[in-house]
Amino acid sequence: GARSDANYAALRLRRTALSLAGEATAMKYYIYISDAKLAMLHAQIVQSTDHTREASLGFDVKILKGHIKESRGIPQNSLTRLDEVIRRLHDSHVVGNIDYPKEYIAGTLRMTWSTYATGIGTPREASPITFWGFCEQPVHPFAGTVLALAGSKYHLLGQQREGSVHSHSLTPEMTRWFLENLEDPFDDSAVRLKRSGEYPRHNDRLTDNDVANATWLAATQASGAKSMYEFVAKVLHRSEWPNGFRASTTRIILGSPLYVALAE
Repeated sequence: GARSDANYAALRLRRTALSLAGEATAMKYYIYISDAKLAMLHAQIVQSTDHTREASLGFDVKILKGHIKESRGIPQNSLTRLDEVIRRLHDSHVVGNIDYPKEYIAGTLRMTWSTYATGIGTPREASPITFWGFCEQPVHPFAGTVLALAGSKYHLLGQQREGSVHSHSLTPEMTRWFLENLEDPFDDSAVRLKRSGEYPRHNDRLTDNDVANATWLAATQASGAKSMYEFVAKVLHRSEWPNGFRASTTRIILGSPLYVALAE
């Protein structure tokens, strides 16, 4: 389940009170903050030197998978930590955009927010995966860039929006890929999904092309309301298709967000 709607008001009030270098920052309406990623990155930033900082800004997947959810509230220092981490990532020149993706990607885009449906017979509400999809050309043949963001519903600040998305026949394999590669803690529903016989016990058969295809299918066919969202995300997959993927898509990017904020 997602964290309480009551966090919305608290986040907005606290955000107006925070500052960088003594100057007020713009208020943001956060809907997703990955406390696990922030804690890991912040610890690495504090311990690193200027010489090693850029190389160290990654994730230890084993540690993250062992990260136990301590509470469903927002730690008092989460937004301060978020500001510092994002600033350091930019200072380390590891943040790109949809035109020039790097290890991380940032942007403000009109995206569809949905639940990634984990399989036939599984209620949408039971899925532990939240998903945002963006298509530079939002109608067929989807020319240009196709972007998807996926993360654990545990990090949502409030309720999941209506809407669902899947990757057709690749959905079972992609579900397991998400659970094993999003670098986020999940709730008990994810454990049950991993143990379910419906899902493969490994994702060895998913090639980079499979991940690109599954991402493209989900992002181009996502259902739900569209809004403008600001985000910074860790890039998990990116591929270039100069001759066109499924006709006209030239770039496919899949990321896992550090944060997502409503930008309208």
